[in-house]
Amino acid sequence: MSPVSRDSLISIRLVGVLALAVAALAMFFATPSAHAQALLSKPPADLEAADIVEHRGDSIALDAVFTDQNGNTVKISDYFDGKHPVVLVLGYFTCPVVCPVVFNNTQKVFNDLAWKLGKEYRAVTVSFDYTDTSEMAKDEQSTILGGVTRHTDDDAWPFLTGSADQIQKLCDSVGWKIKRIAKTGDYSHPTGLVVLSPTGEISNYLYGVSYKQRQLRLALVAASDGTVGDVFDKILLRCYHYDPDAGGYVLAASRVMTYSGIATMALLGGTIGMLVLWDHRRARRANARANADALSTSLTSDESQA
Repeated sequence: MSPVSRDSLISIRLVGVLALAVAALAMFFATPSAHAQALLSKPPADLEAADIVEHRGDSIALDAVFTDQNGNTVKISDYFDGKHPVVLVLGYFTCPVVCPVVFNNTQKVFNDLAWKLGKEYRAVTVSFDYTDTSEMAKDEQSTILGGVTRHTDDDAWPFLTGSADQIQKLCDSVGWKIKRIAKTGDYSHPTGLVVLSPTGEISNYLYGVSYKQRQLRLALVAASDGTVGDVFDKILLRCYHYDPDAGGYVLAASRVMTYSGIATMALLGGTIGMLVLWDHRRARRANARANADALSTSLTSDESQA
């Protein structure tokens, strides 16, 4: 075997150094730093505070006092008439990112509904920032409600502001956990819609920043105890059930199978009934023809004998 040249040894060493460098980089990117691991294992306290604790079936703080977009003092109870379900939208008007998306997507899903806001259902937006003003609420309502194509008037979707204690009272009643970030004045908060009964009980929650028309429609039908919607909506609601883990309505396979079985049996029973009825009528017609033929034969025989 020929001896290894000096140039070859240098090349081998360079390749080895490069391989070690690549391995070190791979380990660096594959393994999070201690700080990153701490963030992954435990989110910052500000983010951890944002949460929703469901209080389904409980009444919201109907006695909480706020100021509407026109500067009038109102109670939350003013917006519950015992007839219309209400969509509660919580956010704040100076939110830099999330709340504008929630407001705009709520407007969008209202436009997707075939129902008229203020006629079949109502909505209320409450700012959880005590520094927001009624003038800001007026501007926000003008923008958001102004984009809803089907609504009765401004009372169909009021925008409210209030003091810190009244805001906390309302948020506590619906399980809305928020935290003001001292450094920026912004809020750490959850996102979603709260669907309320016509008398102010919490019916369901729709989570996230985007909402589907079917989900909201089913939630409103359920919240109204069937007074809103048509027969198809009531049938559809029986095929779905609210899943807190999914944050909305999911298809209930067992119910679908049950109702499909009932429908199949009804169809089968109806078909058999029609066949029996058809066979009965056919037999009657055959008997009638046989009787007529016998009578005709008898008359002919009598005439021949005469």
